Amino acid sequence: MRIVLINPCLETDLQRHRHGIGHLGLGYVAACLRRAGHDVRVVDAKTECLGRNQTIERVRELAPRLVGLTAMTHEITFVASLCAAIRQALPECVTVVGGPHTSALPDETLREFPAVDVAVRGEGEETACELADRVAAGRPRHEWARIRGIAYRDGQTVIRNDDRPFITDLDSIPFPAWDLFPPVKGGWPLYAGRGCPFRCGFCQRVLGSRIRLRSVDNVLAEIDALEQVTGCRSSWFQDETFGVDRQWTHELLDRLLERNRRRGYVWHWKANSRANLADAALYAKMKAAGCRTLDFGIESGNQQ
Repeated sequence: MRIVLINPCLETDLQRHRHGIGHLGLGYVAACLRRAGHDVRVVDAKTECLGRNQTIERVRELAPRLVGLTAMTHEITFVASLCAAIRQALPECVTVVGGPHTSALPDETLREFPAVDVAVRGEGEETACELADRVAAGRPRHEWARIRGIAYRDGQTVIRNDDRPFITDLDSIPFPAWDLFPPVKGGWPLYAGRGCPFRCGFCQRVLGSRIRLRSVDNVLAEIDALEQVTGCRSSWFQDETFGVDRQWTHELLDRLLERNRRRGYVWHWKANSRANLADAALYAKMKAAGCRTLDFGIESGNQQ
């Protein structure tokens, strides 16, 4: 079945820093859908700077049976308008929206925006595959009640299914399908792990409050694959808080140092962390292992 995934681009300068970096969540979902046998296409409107009409026309030409979009709260009205236009152009197309907004307000999203058929909550890989398989098989909507992690519309009724547990074995997920995306600006994004145990007031923790780490071997295999497929030598660990598990972190750094020595050049990377985890010795090792930027989410206005 033909499926199109969309990384939408608002027609404003809001969140301009998110342009040109791909979308890690959609990359994973695309890879899982492709592994399940579906014909997957990606419209990365943020990277290509596609306007609303250009995005709709691209989707119309691809003629998918299912379209999936991601939305933060400031994007949901725009994304819903895309769904409405796609529905008008392709009346049989199922519209699915995931991301932070639908994870927080799935029922409200469906009630407010009638052009959205399905709202996905939390991690989307397994949910997207189950839904796509049912749509491809032409199963009636009442059978969607068995798909955990969604809310959906059946006639005039909004139905919210049970939550889907988080994926425990992150090594089982295929690497993001970056070959379906246009080239990014700077390093390609990747997750070493998902979830964060801290409770910052500004953070939704869509990926949970418990850290789930990939094996170091799996992370390094993805780095090797990124270099082979894209030719790049840099990446961005998008983990919400890099380095919480110090033993795992030191193992990764040791292996990166070994990789850099073996290959004769440094793989450059950046990551996200917290000020109260600051450790000069760890930072020195991170720098030696190729880290060039460490971003902090600042919750307090306290100067110290």
